[in-house]
Amino acid sequence: KQCGVKWLPELAPPLTFEDWLDLPAKEDSLRLVASLETSRISLHKALSDASPASTIQVAVGPEGDFSANEYAQMRSAKFKSVRLGANVLRAETAAAYLLSVVDQISQK
Repeated sequence: KQCGVKWLPELAPPLTFEDWLDLPAKEDSLRLVASLETSRISLHKALSDASPASTIQVAVGPEGDFSANEYAQMRSAKFKSVRLGANVLRAETAAAYLLSVVDQISQK
């Protein structure tokens, strides 16, 4: 009631990292991972350069970041590594920030 959203989020059972990556993505999905990798691009660039997507999937890692192997698996699953700004954010703050920005962009 407070937020005015007319739908309820769907809660799925917990999955392992590998099982989650194996879930099929729609062909026009945009997949982003908040990253501390040096090869990451800005979130703004990733969203600006993307074609319109039917779904946007985001991943935020644990404190200390994803492992190199996990990043390799995500790249294979078509995730783009993005930076969220100049500062390193706590995991819960990064998730809230990323979802807020994606929500604003997707409402255009």
